[in-house]
This record gives sequence, C-alpha cells and structure tokens, in this order.
Amino acid sequence: RGERRAGRQLPAVPRDAARLLIQSPALARSDDARAIVELLPDSWWRRLLAALVEMADADGAIDVATLAERLVAPAAEQLRSLAVEDRDPIAPELAESALRDIERSLRKRLRREQGREIRQRIAQGDANLKDYIPVHEQRRAEQGLSPSLAEPSSS
Repeated sequence: RGERRAGRQLPAVPRDAARLLIQSPALARSDDARAIVELLPDSWWRRLLAALVEMADADGAIDVATLAERLVAPAAEQLRSLAVEDRDPIAPELAESALRDIERSLRKRLRREQGREIRQRIAQGDANLKDYIPVHEQRRAEQGLSPSLAEPSSS
C-alpha cells in the first residue's frame, strides 16, 4: 500500500527506496536519495528515509539497529522488516539506476499534481494561465522538450 499525497494514492515507492538504501547504503549519500526525501509527503516513510540518509556515514554504512531505536513504531517495524528480507542483492549500478527512477517518478508525479491544482484554480477563477506556464515549462524541460507555452522570443 502506498502513502497518500494531495488526496491521491502515492505509488509504493517509499518502501522500494528504503529497501535500496538498506541494500546499497552508499546510495544514501546521493542527491537522488536526498531528493526523494524532499519529494515525499510528510509521513513516517519520509522520516524513515530521511533517517537513512542522515545516518549514512562517510563509508555509506547504516546501523539498522541503532536507527530503529530512534524511529516511531511503524517506521522502526518497517525498517527491521526490510533489513531482514530475504532478497537477492542488487548490483550497485542497478540500485543507483532504480533510485534515480524513483526520484524521477516522484518528481513527475509532483509536477502533474501542481499542474492539476493550478488548472483547478484557473477553473475556479483563482488563478490564470500565467500561473500555469512555469509548471508546464518545468515539466517539459524535465522531459527534454522545449517549452510550448513560452512567450515568443523576439529575434
């Protein structure tokens, strides 16, 4: 089951991200791991991932037992459960790629939600198209596309 964000079901990616950080602790120091923490809604999953990122030392080691003692019950239970899962280890380059995919998925979802919220505000008369343009352009830039709603440039 996934967490909820803005009334919609959030994919069950926080668990996958936590599993990757436990299996490949060096990833906890990555920009992708920090971005995932920032992109998640406030929840015990977010606090669990933030703790994993914070605890990773210079070698990327994570002391699961010590960390579990600091967390609230659901997060501590989930951490212990993930730590003892019987799964084949994932190659570091695959783990890094999977973490990057999770970050992109969360970022894409956030942009869609921002666009949806602004479109609703436009429909209610609380916003106008100028409010939507930056969100739309950012989404297109993340997709590697040129902005389609930008004002024409004067050449």
